[in-house]
Amino acid sequence: MVAGLIAIHCFVMVCWTLKSCGPLTTAVTNFGHLFDLNRELNIPSWASSVLIVFVGAACMLVGLAERQQGGSAWPWWGLGVVFAYMSLDEAAELHGLLATDKLALPGMTGAGFAWIVPGLILAAVVALAYLRWVLRQPTEIRNLFFIAGTIYVTGALGFEALGGLLADPTYFNPAYLVASTIEETLEFLGMLIMLYAVLRRLDMSGLAFEFATPRPGQITVAKKDIPRKGFGGATTN
Repeated sequence: MVAGLIAIHCFVMVCWTLKSCGPLTTAVTNFGHLFDLNRELNIPSWASSVLIVFVGAACMLVGLAERQQGGSAWPWWGLGVVFAYMSLDEAAELHGLLATDKLALPGMTGAGFAWIVPGLILAAVVALAYLRWVLRQPTEIRNLFFIAGTIYVTGALGFEALGGLLADPTYFNPAYLVASTIEETLEFLGMLIMLYAVLRRLDMSGLAFEFATPRPGQITVAKKDIPRKGFGGATTN
């Protein structure tokens, strides 16, 4: 689905740049903005928000598995909260609240890019808080975390800053469109890799669900195995 959204976006950008798209010109003119990766509050931003929700939910499940096995669940649950906020930010543009002209980078076009420095500071704080914990993860997971984080931050902050330098008042010059398209593509790619990393960690933890065929040694979570609270708090089977 992500590849399809990126392909449609590129097609729309070409049509808009050429100001003609044959028999599809009217459709692209009327509905192209719904697939524009460079805009918010449309189909790609919704897909990105849902993807981040999946990552956060997977982190919560890993935390549950860690707690069942006597490990530390709070770092995973903390990550789940971080990704929940990121999903909300993607859907509601909360990062705009971080924008301040005092920290705006010189040469940027428009106030919409003034959030980059506060965003970089916030990302650095989270990264430093989790660095030692990430280093203690299994080698495969640790490497995937670093790859995913590097790709995502390169897009969300690096190419966002580059786009701010390349943008003109119309936000429609080819250089800006290319930079912003790469930015959004890297964000999608980084989050997909992060989802894969967390799911791999979930698999390593031995947690499986009743709709899956568990391997030997896995913990299965079935509805019938979950104790229920009766009237007055008594536990029933």
